[in-house]
Amino acid sequence: SIASAIDYSTTWSNRFSAAQTASATFHTPDGAITCDFMNQTSQRRYYWGKQFTAVKQHEQAGGSMLFLLPNEDLSASSLLHDPEVLNFIFSDLSGSSWDNSDTYTVNMEG
Repeated sequence: SIASAIDYSTTWSNRFSAAQTASATFHTPDGAITCDFMNQTSQRRYYWGKQFTAVKQHEQAGGSMLFLLPNEDLSASSLLHDPEVLNFIFSDLSGSSWDNSDTYTVNMEG
């Protein structure tokens, strides 16, 4: 598994619609920038821990990618040292091995 991706190319099982792409503000450690965001709303499994929330996006070829969002007061890099996060990343999410999860309507932006 990878901890981050600079360039990742795949075909998602639920494709993002180009018509739903819109400009929005992206907050970086160096300040805010404006860029295009892909948007998608669907029913999906939503996960959470003490310091993060997450969703899984499935690939057409059978794999999947986890998208983790650190709590507002944390950096993304701080999650890499959190035992709960590492346990989550390496858990078997195909079953019910993660207690903090439910199915919600999730708006994916990215």
